[in-house]
Amino acid sequence: LVSGEYGLEVLVYNDKENYGKDFVNITVRPEPYVNKAPIVIISPSTNITIKPSDKLILDASSKY
Repeated sequence: LVSGEYGLEVLVYNDKENYGKDFVNITVRPEPYVNKAPIVIISPSTNITIKPSDKLILDASSKY
């Protein structure tokens, strides 16, 4: 939800068609912290040249 003030009218019915209603105010506050995607460090970090027949394995287990 977008932060702000919201008002809702709630109606509740039973099987005998009796009902109750009320008005509810809800406050949605902004998140104090926004989750950021990790930055991945791929190694080897130097430029390398490989042949099409070679196998290249990149290790992306390091992050900050």
